[in-house]
Amino acid sequence: MAESTSISNIASNNLQTQDYSVQDINLLNEYEINREFGAEQDIVEHHIYSATNNILYSNYNFLNYSTLVTNPENSLYDTLYVDPEENLKTAGYTLGSYNVIYNFYRPLFLSSNTTRYFIKEISSDRTEIKITTNDLSFDAVGTSYFNYIASKQGKSFYSDLLLNFGNNQTLIGVNTLLDTANELEPSIFVKLYEPLPSNYNVKDTLWVVEEVSDPISFNINISFTADEVEEVEYLRGPNTNISLNKETNFTTKYFNVNEILSTTLTSSYQQVKSVLEEKSIDINVDHTDYTNFVHFSSAYERLQNFKYKLTLIQNYQTDLNQLNGLDALTDQTSISASKATIQENIDTLVEQFDNYEYYLYFESGSKSWPKSNQYPPYDNYSVTSESASVWFGSIEEDNDYYGGQILSASLYDLDNRNYIWNTLPAYVQEDVQNQNLELLVSMLGQHFDYIWTYTRAIEDLNNADNRVDHGISKDLVADALRSLGIKLYTTNRTNEDVFTSILGVTPSGSFVPETGSYRIENYVSASNEVISL
Repeated sequence: MAESTSISNIASNNLQTQDYSVQDINLLNEYEINREFGAEQDIVEHHIYSATNNILYSNYNFLNYSTLVTNPENSLYDTLYVDPEENLKTAGYTLGSYNVIYNFYRPLFLSSNTTRYFIKEISSDRTEIKITTNDLSFDAVGTSYFNYIASKQGKSFYSDLLLNFGNNQTLIGVNTLLDTANELEPSIFVKLYEPLPSNYNVKDTLWVVEEVSDPISFNINISFTADEVEEVEYLRGPNTNISLNKETNFTTKYFNVNEILSTTLTSSYQQVKSVLEEKSIDINVDHTDYTNFVHFSSAYERLQNFKYKLTLIQNYQTDLNQLNGLDALTDQTSISASKATIQENIDTLVEQFDNYEYYLYFESGSKSWPKSNQYPPYDNYSVTSESASVWFGSIEEDNDYYGGQILSASLYDLDNRNYIWNTLPAYVQEDVQNQNLELLVSMLGQHFDYIWTYTRAIEDLNNADNRVDHGISKDLVADALRSLGIKLYTTNRTNEDVFTSILGVTPSGSFVPETGSYRIENYVSASNEVISL
């Protein structure tokens, strides 16, 4: 194979978010400025795009370049050498067509990719914003701001600045003003060249830079050509004339993701997403008894951690309910963005539940978190409710809620000789400064508990219990039958929706499967339990 590479210059404005309009550029007097680069704060950004200008890679402190010093007194230079092909391959892109851009920036107001400001306020016409930071003091920002103003006034040419949102997304700022009204919050007003695009909102983070030089962009095309053509023997294609007498062969419908996961029930959607997020085999574990799944870790810490997550979820839900209750005349752009962010936070917490947290959140029983309704999908009582307080309990004897599940978990940990913390020397356990160490030990123990539970489940492979939640995992039944020489067949039930298949509840929340065009007025239920298809 022979490699062929072509590199050509391209216009940088094709890769930039915003540039001056042609009309404004025609009004400006152009002349060449020879500026020097290499001050301590100066940086080079390197961004890689696909041939269709989709961002693939960003390096905010690119150092793979060489220079020629032009001012020995301050080690500054006006010439910089880069190798676009080598830089592209170093980033891991060795074949195909790519566009790359190099930006030459000088950060302002002590900001950087790691020390960011965020949008505090946006004017009604979106042409002015107020940015602030929690990482710098008012004095530091003020000193940096006035140094920038003095430097700007000393230049013989117009100097603007850029708001850098990352991934080469920059907006032009034409003027600034330090907010001196509140010295507890270092803030700067920025006048924008054009109105702030709708995809930027309050709390979006950024840093501020000025261009030391115009950016440089290249198109790089790396291809390989075969040295010689090798003749190969192709396998014969499938025989589509075989008669299928016994096996069913139903073609399923085609669905997109929205159709598959469409439901009016947020709890069912989150439960399905949590199941789909699990990458391992779902083994059968009885979570009503700690001895079945807590071996090396702490039952107390795992229960406390779930209560913390549930508190976050319920606080997020309260914020979401408040946004849903706002007047319809309120600006829906900001509300929709905030609602999407809050809902994403809730979904992420639920999707990342471990098996025990999944049981506490979605199942009903004396050992799961108390539920306010009788049938699934269940609603969990608030962590501050009386029912939840009684169920959770306390380990403090003088507490009104002394007892409950947290006390049971604490007593289990004390008696569990396999709990890693209990195997450590007494001088380690009794030192109050080691509380964080105990939490770390519990987290490590939980990792090994996963391995321990799956190791124990190996013996279930031969346990042919006909109950879905006992014996061999339902995920392994098909493989176990095939290993015994039993031939399996597919059915048209693969057309059922994922909610009925995984949860046993239809997308509308009904326990009765959809009947299509059939009219059924009477149902006979064999069990009160919800069994997934």
